[in-house]
Amino acid sequence: MSNQATSKRQYNLDLLRMVSMFLIVLLHSIDHSGVLEAVTDQGKLICSIYVYFIFALTKICVNCFVVLSGYFLVRS
Repeated sequence: MSNQATSKRQYNLDLLRMVSMFLIVLLHSIDHSGVLEAVTDQGKLICSIYVYFIFALTKICVNCFVVLSGYFLVRS
């Protein structure tokens, strides 16, 4: 009986983990494609603020993914 209580899925954490994975892919596409350097070189303020905001937001998701993975691994 105790196995049923511990094997209950937590869909909200799974969804957060999937969103984090998507944003990590977005982070790698921004970082490795040269978009940051191109926006900085153009000198367009609005565009660079937008790209740097997305870049900062996606960097937070790396930490979120690591914490969630640790949470699921400790409980398994």
